[in-house]
Amino acid sequence: VIGGLNHASAEAAVGIFSFLTRSVLTLDSLEEAEMVKLINNSYRDVSFGFANEVALIAGRWGVNPRKVIKAANFGYERSRVPLPSPGVGGYCLAKDPQIFAAGAREKGYRPVLVTAGRRVDTAILASVADAALAFLKKNHIALARARIGLLGVAFKGEPKTSDLRGSPALAVVALLRAQGIRNILGHDPAVPVRALTQAGLTPAPNFAALAKRADVLLVMNNNTDFARYDIRKALAGRKKPVFIFDGWAVWTE
Repeated sequence: VIGGLNHASAEAAVGIFSFLTRSVLTLDSLEEAEMVKLINNSYRDVSFGFANEVALIAGRWGVNPRKVIKAANFGYERSRVPLPSPGVGGYCLAKDPQIFAAGAREKGYRPVLVTAGRRVDTAILASVADAALAFLKKNHIALARARIGLLGVAFKGEPKTSDLRGSPALAVVALLRAQGIRNILGHDPAVPVRALTQAGLTPAPNFAALAKRADVLLVMNNNTDFARYDIRKALAGRKKPVFIFDGWAVWTE
């Protein structure tokens, strides 16, 4: 998607990018081209925000949000509600709605939907942390000695990436640390151990070690490798209670 200061500059850019991609769309200005990008990422963020708000509401009714969303989409082409997730991460989806909203305010319009979606996508992270804290309190596990296990630390799991920018897992870590939790383990086959350590996590050598040691196990991205992990085997013989937040339905579907 290309926009230029004038027709000549736009055509010059097309001449370069036509060697890299089969599809080049030329617009009439820089503003139009930039808005295309902001629309794409803001629309996705708002869509995910709606799905996550459904999850927050469904949870209060004791209803499985993934189940009802799939039912709402089934056989109805107009409904394409995405499935909820434990936070919407990444570098683009976290910042582009903010840029779009700031641009709107610069021109005297106060956006509603774009900013609301971002608020919900942030609130879902607090709900994950709150659920973990409630479990620890209920089971009389002191925060100072509680062990949190994160499965999936990169901002997304599919396609696989080692990118930690805008990671929902690390956002939840910050919320838990603010409550006094310090012992947080992480395992992500796509992320180097050094990067986990630099993020302030204690790397777990494998999933079995993570599940065995954690009081709370949070599945925070959808890496396809996780489907091969045997949660029942990993927890076999365990006597202490464990809270499992299967944020991507790795084992619950």
